[in-house]
Amino acid sequence: MNVYVNAQVWVDTMRAWLDPVNGAGNSIDVIAIDYYPCTYNFCWLPEGTGDWSPMDTLSSVAQQYQKLAAIMETGRNTPGICNEACQSTWIQNNIRDQVRPKASAQNANYYNSRYVLLAWYQLYDQGDLFGLMNADGSQRKAAYATFKAESTNYIVPPFDS
Repeated sequence: MNVYVNAQVWVDTMRAWLDPVNGAGNSIDVIAIDYYPCTYNFCWLPEGTGDWSPMDTLSSVAQQYQKLAAIMETGRNTPGICNEACQSTWIQNNIRDQVRPKASAQNANYYNSRYVLLAWYQLYDQGDLFGLMNADGSQRKAAYATFKAESTNYIVPPFDS
């Protein structure tokens, strides 16, 4: 099950779906969020650290319902004030410094409710400039190497911190 965090009712929606009596809770193994801090919501700096408190909420819900957790989609696009270097810095500020420690703590302390996936929104640009590579695959953007280096920390849980 995957919900978009920027919707105001995402936690209530998730809990309703997980309800074992009126929802589909018994059929759901992994709960996930789509979250794009500093992309669709305000940050002081375009490459800044976003508010990752929704990940704390997801961890809590995963523990409560004994489900695995995931960040199904995240990313930072590169139009306007956030260029490719900004996108690379965003990965360090958010994925390395925010997501990894939270996932590592969850996986060490709550293995049955651990994080099993972290996915970037798009590998190739599709016009919205989220991709880590150009649309034709001919050139890797600056953030590709940064994300690749960071993703090696997520191979075997519990994740390294």
